[in-house]
Amino acid sequence: MRKFAILLLFSAPLFLYAQNKGYDESQNMKVNVNQDPFYPAGDMKMYEHVFYNIEYSQEAIDAKANGEVLLNFTVNADSSLSHFTVVKGLGYGIEESIIELMKQLKFAPGMVNGKPTNKNILMSFPVEVE
Repeated sequence: MRKFAILLLFSAPLFLYAQNKGYDESQNMKVNVNQDPFYPAGDMKMYEHVFYNIEYSQEAIDAKANGEVLLNFTVNADSSLSHFTVVKGLGYGIEESIIELMKQLKFAPGMVNGKPTNKNILMSFPVEVE
């Protein structure tokens, strides 16, 4: 017990000195806030919007088009979507229908150093026409 008291006696001033030392902000690095764009209601709501509202052409229905549509697009600083590029498509007008539905949505913009900025996104849309 006596050793603990001696240790406490000698360490208390050091602890108090460390606690009273002022916070010097100039020693700290700037905090960079970076964030990728996202759909605020969540990915499931975004996909529901597309899949419940898409209208397939008769050709797509007859062909029973199945596969994946891969789109690259820009989420602008004002939350709008632009510069759509079809990376992988199925044809039959499916890509155009998905793009039109996506343009109706507003995304939370990407952030670089805490400021909204334009950022590209690559998204996959599975398609199964029955």
